[in-house]
Amino acid sequence: MLLFADSTVLLQTIVHSYSLRQVKLYECTIGIFNQRDNGLHFQTAAVQIYNYPETGRDGSAVTNQKRQRLNPEDRRRLMLQGARASLAKYGAQGTGVREICKDLGVSPGLLTHYFDGKDSLFLAAYHDMAQQYLSEVRAITGDTRLSAEERLKQLFQLYFSDEWSNGGVIGTYTGFWSLSQTNPELKSAFEETFQEQRSAFELLIKSLIEERCITVDSETFATFLLVFLEGVWFESCLNPKAVDKARIQAFCWDWLECYLAAKSTAPA
Repeated sequence: MLLFADSTVLLQTIVHSYSLRQVKLYECTIGIFNQRDNGLHFQTAAVQIYNYPETGRDGSAVTNQKRQRLNPEDRRRLMLQGARASLAKYGAQGTGVREICKDLGVSPGLLTHYFDGKDSLFLAAYHDMAQQYLSEVRAITGDTRLSAEERLKQLFQLYFSDEWSNGGVIGTYTGFWSLSQTNPELKSAFEETFQEQRSAFELLIKSLIEERCITVDSETFATFLLVFLEGVWFESCLNPKAVDKARIQAFCWDWLECYLAAKSTAPA
């Protein structure tokens, strides 16, 4: 579900990925990504990022090294980002190979070199987005150094964070959902992601049940909590001005505490 929320995050990610190889971004490339129409907009070709020669200890450039374009895997990843950005910008019906390539500044032939077609690209882009999302969730739910309560609070904070609750994210997510209605593989991917989400939530809920000494079905509780948070997240993305995320987050936690307290005092 997670996208790069703004240009700074994405550029920092690119620089970090190549920091060991002394990457420098051309001035014309620094403007690749900007926020517009609640979505990410690609302005110039991502392949304009080069690997510059390494420097010696005195700062002088090491000679006899050529600038190198992004490798195929990095180009492929930027195309996945481009597909997600175009969905946020144009919607499912308005996004095609032409729009994606235009915003990336590459030819359709380059895109089809990496993907069989539009459906293949969208499926790969969704998997990429889902795995980013799941990795963040699992990093929290599986962190046994923290108590279950602390992990649960972090999970709430993640769902209500600005990085997750913005127009670009919801635009991409709803775009994928719309495409899944006519793409069986994408629909199956949505279902698989939900199952993986629930498994991650259930791991945390089992720890919480043990800590609080309560009796509740962990799978049902995890399913409800997932659907509950997804619903609040969805509404906060759609109507950010109408939803005070800080107050809603606090209220959600208070409600959960009341539920847990009731379960802890309920007769066996």
